[in-house]
Amino acid sequence: MLAGMGETQQMPSGARAAAGRPVIVLLAIISVVLAGVVLRAAQTVFIPLVIAWLLSQLFGPAVIFMTRHRIPTGVAVALIILLLLAALYWVGVFVSASATSFIGQLPRYRDQMIEISKDLTARLGDAYPAMHTPAVRAELNRNLSRLVGTLVGTLGSVVGMMTTFFANLVMILIVLAFMLVERPFFSRKLHRALSERQADRIGRITRDISRQISGYLFVQFLISLVTGVLVYSTCRIVGISSAVTWGALAFFLNFIPTIGSIVAGIPPVLLALLQFYPSPWPAFWTLVAILAINQALGNIVMPRLMGDRLNLSPVVVLLSLLFWGWLWGFAGALLSVLITASIKIVCDNVDALNPIGTMLASGRK
Repeated sequence: MLAGMGETQQMPSGARAAAGRPVIVLLAIISVVLAGVVLRAAQTVFIPLVIAWLLSQLFGPAVIFMTRHRIPTGVAVALIILLLLAALYWVGVFVSASATSFIGQLPRYRDQMIEISKDLTARLGDAYPAMHTPAVRAELNRNLSRLVGTLVGTLGSVVGMMTTFFANLVMILIVLAFMLVERPFFSRKLHRALSERQADRIGRITRDISRQISGYLFVQFLISLVTGVLVYSTCRIVGISSAVTWGALAFFLNFIPTIGSIVAGIPPVLLALLQFYPSPWPAFWTLVAILAINQALGNIVMPRLMGDRLNLSPVVVLLSLLFWGWLWGFAGALLSVLITASIKIVCDNVDALNPIGTMLASGRK
């Protein structure tokens, strides 16, 4: 036994380090899993904090600019909060009006679906007389009722999400105000608390995150705005009702990478099938136009404007969308790219985490 202990003590340091690596990997996996559990369980706390932090990175440079021109910090922060409240107010009014208009037309859509169901039942009976029975008609009507119920439930879920967002808005604005008040003094506090090298590194990380978030949101806003206008124009040209609603939906969902633009194109196509039944051509041309808009803006225009600013792998973007969407739902899907880009910037500036930053990168630089 003593001999064994002696052999262990005499083991080279490299061998001991190699023997301890599985334990370190296991502890890292356990830590990640536990962090995911905590983030999911406490999402009502973390989501407002993350949103407020990202907004502070976006508006922080404006506060610093105003304070450098001798505008008091409190006045600068108040101006930012007021502008944000005004923008959110008009967005809320617009969304509310669009949702009210669409909900008001639901009875007409339900009647159209009933007429289509009757027509399909008659066509089915002509083609297959053996299936033209009351049981088949009853089953079709039940499925139609389920579909209408699903649509109403989906609308209710959307309204619920909007209500939750505005309920958290007060907390987000309060945290954002405190973060913005602290922002002009952040660099000074860093240099007092840390060494010159550490303070410069953290300051560089903060500036990189702020620059990339601002650039990404600006380009994404422009692309989303153009997408919404083009989808609205397409619906107006084809004659699809509630064109404003579908344009607004395309604008908001375009902030969700990859999947958002696809989801936004489904409702107007389905509505065109319903509205212009039995002709499939309006729905077909609507689908072609929306696909062309998304392909042109997403694969041609946006890469030219954005370049490789975020330097994130497309696979990482998709996986982050799935992960944060599963973790925090719709809010996580919206924030997924910004959170992942922030994590990558931190990894790029911490030597021990450089391999993770390299794996998250697109590899083009």
